Amino acid sequence: MPLIKNQENYDSILLIADLHAYTIPLSIQKIPFGEIKKRSWELVKWAVALGVDPKKTKIVFQSDLRAQHLELFYFLLTHSRLGELKLMTQYKFLMNKFKEANGTEPALFGVLVYPVLMAADILLYDAEYLSVGEDQIQHLELCSELKERVNRLYSLDIFPKKIKALSFNSNYLKIMDLQDPLKKMSKSTENKNGVLFLSDSPQEIHKKIMGAKTDSLNKVNIDRESQPGIYNLLNLFATLNDLPLEKAFEQLNHLDYKSLKETISKLVSDFISQKQQNYKEVNNNLDELKQLIKENTDTLREQANSKLEFIYSSLGA
Repeated sequence: MPLIKNQENYDSILLIADLHAYTIPLSIQKIPFGEIKKRSWELVKWAVALGVDPKKTKIVFQSDLRAQHLELFYFLLTHSRLGELKLMTQYKFLMNKFKEANGTEPALFGVLVYPVLMAADILLYDAEYLSVGEDQIQHLELCSELKERVNRLYSLDIFPKKIKALSFNSNYLKIMDLQDPLKKMSKSTENKNGVLFLSDSPQEIHKKIMGAKTDSLNKVNIDRESQPGIYNLLNLFATLNDLPLEKAFEQLNHLDYKSLKETISKLVSDFISQKQQNYKEVNNNLDELKQLIKENTDTLREQANSKLEFIYSSLGA
């Protein structure tokens, strides 16, 4: 997780983007309204359990700063173009996913404009380095385009920072589904046997890893096209050991598939068991975490308000 690795060297923010949870109406998602806050807090607790230090990384809920985020969102929205928003890959994917039975496109405006809210989330704090997944790179490019467009339109350096993705090892941007290694592992997948959860027991982890889809070659290779299942398992091993994929291959290429899966099963089980213990400790010190988040929110509210005032004063308002 790049944020954990880089929190020693950067003034870091972990934004719990709970406003984005409403991009698609909760009635369509079949999620109770009150569930969002609960899930957001679970995300915070697991982030800390995984290694995010709330004394070094400012953890905040987007909804606690919604006035500032939505104000900049609307400003950027007026500088956005319909055509470029419709070109977003995620827009096309989600519109197709929620297409009605008769083929009619759903009227989901939130799906169209949420990348602009994402841009506001970034530009409000003059963020320079972003930890984003591979599927969000296009949205990061849109953010850079909006930043440059506003600066160019008004001949001002309103958004001065150049936006960059934090350095990733490109081999492990995504862990894929254990049952379908051609698609990203996702908690919303119907077949839960392909998904590893932080709440899984060692027995559940072992069953899922041992049942992971591979191939009939029984030889470990780095071949994403022909052996996506093995590639995914190597990727998982590399990620948890913070290794380049080639180093993981060197350590594992002598194993048959059963031994490979057993090795990775133990690694994942040990990792998740430790994080589950950390989670219990976070729960036992929740008041301290809540106080830190409140202080972080107050600090970032001042920063966000200053940025909005700077924008308006720069434009002569």
